[in-house]
Amino acid sequence: MIEKETALKFLAAGLAVLPADKTLKRPVMAWKNYQEHRPVTADVESWFSDRHNAICLICGKVSGNLEVIDFDHHGELYPAWEVQIPVALKSKLVIEQTQSGGFHVAYRCAEVVSGNTKLAQGIRNDKLVTLIETRGEGGLILCSPSDGYTLMQGDYANLPILTAEERDLLLNTATQLDEIKAEKHPAEPVLPQNFTMYESAYSNFEKRPGDDFNERINFGEMLNFYGWKLMRTLPDGNQYWQRPGKIGDQHSATLKDGIFYVFSSNADPFEPNKGYTAFTAYALLRHNGDFSKAAADLLAQGYGQPKEAVLNSVPITPEAETVSKDIAEEFKDPGSLSKDLLHIPGFIDEYTDFIMSSAPQPNRVLAFCGAVAFLSFLLGRKVRDDRNNRPNIYLISLANSGVGKNHPRSVNMHIAANHNICGGVAESFASGEGLEDALFVNPTLLLQVDEVDTLFNTLKNTKESRAEAIIEKMLRVYSSSNNIYKTRKRAIPRDKIRKDTIGNDDVIFYPYLTILGTAIPKLFYESLSNRVLTNGLLARCMVIDAGKRGTHQKAGIIEEPESISRKIDVILGYGNGGNLAAVNPQPTVIHSTDEAEARLEELNALFNKRYDEYEARQVVIPMAFWTRAFEKVCKLAIIYAVSADVTNPVITLDAVNWASRFVTYATEQALFMANAYSYENSFDEKCRKAIRYIREHGGKYQHGALLKRMHESAEVFGKIIDTLIENGSIVAETVRNSSKSASVYRLA
Repeated sequence: MIEKETALKFLAAGLAVLPADKTLKRPVMAWKNYQEHRPVTADVESWFSDRHNAICLICGKVSGNLEVIDFDHHGELYPAWEVQIPVALKSKLVIEQTQSGGFHVAYRCAEVVSGNTKLAQGIRNDKLVTLIETRGEGGLILCSPSDGYTLMQGDYANLPILTAEERDLLLNTATQLDEIKAEKHPAEPVLPQNFTMYESAYSNFEKRPGDDFNERINFGEMLNFYGWKLMRTLPDGNQYWQRPGKIGDQHSATLKDGIFYVFSSNADPFEPNKGYTAFTAYALLRHNGDFSKAAADLLAQGYGQPKEAVLNSVPITPEAETVSKDIAEEFKDPGSLSKDLLHIPGFIDEYTDFIMSSAPQPNRVLAFCGAVAFLSFLLGRKVRDDRNNRPNIYLISLANSGVGKNHPRSVNMHIAANHNICGGVAESFASGEGLEDALFVNPTLLLQVDEVDTLFNTLKNTKESRAEAIIEKMLRVYSSSNNIYKTRKRAIPRDKIRKDTIGNDDVIFYPYLTILGTAIPKLFYESLSNRVLTNGLLARCMVIDAGKRGTHQKAGIIEEPESISRKIDVILGYGNGGNLAAVNPQPTVIHSTDEAEARLEELNALFNKRYDEYEARQVVIPMAFWTRAFEKVCKLAIIYAVSADVTNPVITLDAVNWASRFVTYATEQALFMANAYSYENSFDEKCRKAIRYIREHGGKYQHGALLKRMHESAEVFGKIIDTLIENGSIVAETVRNSSKSASVYRLA
């Protein structure tokens, strides 16, 4: 008999509880009304004063989003399901054995649950039977302590509340056991809408790049590079993977037989309950779902087998021998910046929205870069990580005239003035000595400079000592943020020196320079040269293209929100050092979680491996960039940590994964543009320009049209084409129709 106290305990826990008939497996009274309204205490006391051998619970919203997974047919599939559920998640569940030998797995969900759903079916004795189903909205279950029901784990009066992702994992694991769906619909990859464009473009290939990639790539290594973590591998080869940023031992996807099946609804860019091949995943992760770009990228890397083309093989000219050896290197377009990389929770998102709210043409990239640079400035000489990295960054955003490059700078200046720190914000400097003096007065400096390309142009076209001095100071200051910077001897009268620096008037402790630069894209890229790319300055920068300007809106007044003001005040209170804080500050240490630290070690090894690969071939430019990649990740992870929680910042796995993706994109984009625009001599420049024009034209260009666009004589143009064919940058093809033929050049 069910005790009245048990029923009242369930009711007090927010469950719609009714007396039940064990044989009929249903309430002893009409129960439709109780699907929306729980019974009152008086009803429950009255009902359970009589003798009842069973008790039931109504599932769904009325019981706090109660849902039960019902393993029927003597619980046949329960062992196969249970072994795939992470221990930490399984330990939270309420589990009982039913009177028929099956199992109930019960929980509440933070979100509304659906109605009863069949998850797995199979043929038994020539009949279709349901093996696993849910009891959700509108459903009910009989439960322990009803006769025949044995509670194995947990308590219905203390049900766990699962996240939507945890619930998805339980249900999707059960769905995988569906024998009928598996027979009719074997695991197949999703084919996005633009896949047909890729198919038609490569229909004449013996083996398409994507197909070749699927066969040859180590899918697991690729997932690991993008932050996915292998949790375990079953004897049948089925691998369980956890999405980036997820903590614990719960998996988010499986990988088997070349199909990556995603369960999680928080695994952008993947969609839940869909399968992906390696090529599909590569296109989403690296090229934002652009299959044509992904295929062209893979083709350039040696994947795919095109049918034999008609080639023009000509000897290389003596002049062409001077062309840069990098021109056919593997610096491919990484595509557009993923939108999720323009979000950092907390302060950065709030400050970015604040900048955009008052901008006449709001642009997310410009606002985001302004916010990141400003937080970097606020943290100057105040924080470090366990590796003694400081969050000083050189950030350059590119935008055409009229996009709104000035607005983020204006907002930063206003907010700095509100907090009496605008003395540390500068907009220009005349020389390397001027920069050094500015840092001596304000050791934490935010330099907001427009037309930053002019500095690189000066280095490109001349060897002017002033430009050389500026570059030298910028390089030294960047690397001295965690060290002592020795200045030149200045002719400053002793009575003009700050009293707190006397005795150390030729050094700066931990000089901290953050740069927020802007430039017009075309002018910036054309200012690049091998000299600029290899001296280390651009390698210390992160360059992001802002794209088009936003929709016009009425410009607002720059009024600092109270929440932003409070957070800035907290940040400005970081660090210590007593009376000497202004001279030799002692920064607050921001520690990393164990998961973040492990990921940082993986990234350090990965970036070192990339550097070593280029060093072995003596390809200098990427060496300069990849040697700085890990340092940038550490700096950005600090900024992410503070943004996410200004009162108790911690470098989490989310922080590291975001920083690594941002730095990887910025590095690959910089190398791609450097390869397209930088040159060693005038002929090299013309060769790179031809490649750029072909790429912008979709990867192919007809001979006459390209000659016209290049504005070169037929003789010079011929030398350019011969050189590019000889070094493997392009392929010449003859396209024939019924009446004539034409030469076409395509990227190799």
